[in-house]
Amino acid sequence: MPGYTHLQRAQTVQFSHWLLSHAFALREDGQRLVELRDRANVLPLGIGALAGNSLGIYRLWLAERLGFSGVTANSMHAVGDRDFVITYSTKPASQFSVRAMHLVDDLISGANSVKDDINIMQQTTKILARGLFKLRK
Repeated sequence: MPGYTHLQRAQTVQFSHWLLSHAFALREDGQRLVELRDRANVLPLGIGALAGNSLGIYRLWLAERLGFSGVTANSMHAVGDRDFVITYSTKPASQFSVRAMHLVDDLISGANSVKDDINIMQQTTKILARGLFKLRK
């Protein structure tokens, strides 16, 4: 199948190679989701509204019992930071959208080029037939 760069045919590539390029991209997205899960797997319980609490909660023990990988390192950062909204919701969705757009763009480009190829072959056949050339199938 034709391989494209800058919307121009560059070289012939195997279909499996093209398909695997998208599979590897999706695998990377999956790895990023696992990394996000690891970043989110910390226990915020016991940090209070700002800088801890007076109940004497042993956070490391509690995190271990509840299945967390650790505790938040700084209570003020954990309570006041809002970039988790982008990190955990918007970013993965936009990355997946870009991957899907790339796949669809490849499919559309390929479909257009095949259509153009068929059209060129038909026009060439007509021109050769007018010149009384015999075409073999």
